[in-house]
Amino acid sequence: MEIIFANENHCSDIFHIEKSCFSTPYSEKMIADMLGNDKYLYILAKCDKICGCVGVNIVFDEADITNIAVLEEYRGRKIAEKLLLELIEQLKLHNVTKLHLEVRESNLSAINLYKKMNFNEISIRKNYYKNPIENAITYTLEV
Repeated sequence: MEIIFANENHCSDIFHIEKSCFSTPYSEKMIADMLGNDKYLYILAKCDKICGCVGVNIVFDEADITNIAVLEEYRGRKIAEKLLLELIEQLKLHNVTKLHLEVRESNLSAINLYKKMNFNEISIRKNYYKNPIENAITYTLEV
């Protein structure tokens, strides 16, 4: 597996992952806008193709994960963990001190990963997600 930084040429790869993994994916235009904005950083995992991504919005010394996803057929290979580890290293270079995220409360594999990586549960956001409606758990990591 190779870790690479996304650019505008990866828009369709990220959109494919979004459509495959999320009930309400970002549009290609939204992804293109994020890739063209220096406040966003996308890191990709490439096996035989782009199979995972993590995106983050950096605002001063804090960052919010916009998404993290791995195509179903590539799960179980610690790809999400490797993406997060690389993201954290990059955020240190950007002087980010806190990393935030939301996760569906039913996404136990993601929750287990965040706990393993020392994210701290902060709160519950009632009915945060749509399609289907579900609560979100918010986590923060001291970078």
